[in-house]
Amino acid sequence: MNPLLFAASVRLTKGEAFSACQALADADRCLLHAGHLREADALGDLFLLLEARLVAGDPDREGSGAGEAQSSVGSYSMESEFTQ
Repeated sequence: MNPLLFAASVRLTKGEAFSACQALADADRCLLHAGHLREADALGDLFLLLEARLVAGDPDREGSGAGEAQSSVGSYSMESEFTQ
């Protein structure tokens, strides 16, 4: 069996990124309703990480908005934020 080689980055279309965020938000709500708080927190942390990376944009491009990512971290605003 060959070892997996991971790419340096993952590129998603806008639609794919919104779908991923919406899936995290939906799963988070389901876990909360079912009383699985630790698991919901883990998904919330993943959501915040993805949100921050999406806001930051491409780190190799000048003016990518990295400062904006800092201000959005901690917003945890998953409620229907990513509907298109």
